[in-house]
Amino acid sequence: MNAGNGSARTWPWPWAPGEGGFVLQALAAFNAQPQRAEPLYDLAQFYREKGMMDASVLFSEAGLTIERPEQGVPFLEEFVYTVGLQEEYSIAANYARDPARKERGFAACNWLALNRAIPDGTRELAWFNLFFYVKPAGAMLPTFAARQMRFDPPDGYYPHNPSVTRLGRQIVAIAKTANWELTEDRQWLRMSTNRPTRNRNFLLRLSDDLEIQSAAEILPPPDMPEPAYKWMLGFQDLRLLTWRGELWGSGCLQELTAGGWCEQVLARIDELGPATCRLTDWRVSRPEGPRVVEKNWMPQVTDDRLQFIYLCDPTRVVDDRGSTVTETTPAIAAKQFRGGSQLIAFDGGWLALVHEALAMPPDRW
Repeated sequence: MNAGNGSARTWPWPWAPGEGGFVLQALAAFNAQPQRAEPLYDLAQFYREKGMMDASVLFSEAGLTIERPEQGVPFLEEFVYTVGLQEEYSIAANYARDPARKERGFAACNWLALNRAIPDGTRELAWFNLFFYVKPAGAMLPTFAARQMRFDPPDGYYPHNPSVTRLGRQIVAIAKTANWELTEDRQWLRMSTNRPTRNRNFLLRLSDDLEIQSAAEILPPPDMPEPAYKWMLGFQDLRLLTWRGELWGSGCLQELTAGGWCEQVLARIDELGPATCRLTDWRVSRPEGPRVVEKNWMPQVTDDRLQFIYLCDPTRVVDDRGSTVTETTPAIAAKQFRGGSQLIAFDGGWLALVHEALAMPPDRW
């Protein structure tokens, strides 16, 4: 894990030279004023920098039990009490052999990553360090069971992220395919530099066991204009939703502008037969404000109303044409959150998958 921020301070007591002197003096400082956590923070940081994580976590764990002293205490270091000890603990506890202690370290790291009130550098470090706490879905969700949709894309095309919903009692999904893939080292690989990138989507009807009962290609709208940008064709990240009793898709399209701008497009899926569907009644949803890359909108259907979560932080909700409905500040820091799925009603609220726009350590792919 990456190291904490740390801070340099001047103490009212002298440090003896040498490492042994430092440890002795820090312990003496704590013994003289056990209501202060600064010496414990220094010791936690000292042993963490030495790679002695079990020793480090003992001191940060003890420091976290000490409440911040009242105002007027000389040389008080706010950073230690607000985030410093949490940061040291979140780093060292990741290496703990005790699962309960490691779980507490994860909770501390998550708290730092989502806290709006702490310094940006500390929060960003915690976001990065969360990758070291990542668990398989089965470990986090005891009832989770993965099932593969065995869809074979056309020759020269590769499967990408699907989207799943229900139409009545029927499970339906969109299987996105494209003529590019990711290599094992997660590099974007085009199959040819001499032809455009193409996206093709297929509507799948699934059994309750996610077995494919039928597959039909979703053709583009019949009234689509000639591409103004010819190097990225077709609907990307098409998210499936049920609205007014019919299937719709919301996705990104780049071919409508000469510069290849990512625009958000909403279209109804018209099923023409057992093997063919077509997008129709389509329109571009343009939000207010300067033009930006439009991706990752999250559809939300409430009765007859369709809205989208446009941003997570601030949380901006727009209608089906892109006009702002509400904008609020979330309780947590969520600037890295990007849309990943539709919203579904759950336990009196809404549940969605998101992804985080953050560089990941190479060994965590």
